[in-house]
Amino acid sequence: MKFYNKKVVKSGNIIEVYEYQDTQIKREVRRVEGERLSEGSNEFSEEEKEETNIKNGYRRRRTLRRLINANDDILTKFFTLTFKENLKSVDKAYYELKKFKKRLKYYLDKHYDRSLKYVVVVEFQKRGAVHFHMLCNLPYIKADKLAALWNNGFIKINKIETVDNVGSYVVKYMGKDFNNERMKGRKRYNRSRNLKEPEEILDKKKVAELVAQLPNEKMVFEKTFNNESIGDIHYKQFNLNR
Repeated sequence: MKFYNKKVVKSGNIIEVYEYQDTQIKREVRRVEGERLSEGSNEFSEEEKEETNIKNGYRRRRTLRRLINANDDILTKFFTLTFKENLKSVDKAYYELKKFKKRLKYYLDKHYDRSLKYVVVVEFQKRGAVHFHMLCNLPYIKADKLAALWNNGFIKINKIETVDNVGSYVVKYMGKDFNNERMKGRKRYNRSRNLKEPEEILDKKKVAELVAQLPNEKMVFEKTFNNESIGDIHYKQFNLNR
């Protein structure tokens, strides 16, 4: 159990600083990999369930954004995987994705002696068809070779070289289906286990030293908001890529 009034979350070059009105208590919580969260118990009203789902969706986006930014020096390729047929079955789509990841892992290991690192999120087109967005550590591979490895349809490669906050860009681009009913009980995103985790810093001395080094001109967002459970929170975000 830890007590703190300030917290820093370091996700690569994106630094978030939280300052709390009241002293906070950090308890150790065990949770199975956080993409799959409770959708709400039957004991709650529909309004309460909806509010819980919205909060869970926000947490998922925040977790994904931080994870991507913590690995933005590694996850440098971003592409969309589509199906040539109007595939609406999430289970079938995930089955094909699983086979693709196996083929990609084998290809990287054989030709580049490199382990696959990735994040994949599902998205639904207006017509209901499933497609995936994948961020990974691929070297240069020709588009036709990547399409052959996918072997299900069209692949669109997206340029992210000039994006200075890849996590926010990717989550905004592909995160709107986090609360889709078709994903109820399923993981909202897939990730490899060999990624770096964002760093949460609570130690008072370490927080003070880090905050003192942050240049004001790198601050990109600042807001004070109230949380019913923990009081007022002053939040700042710094982007050291700018």
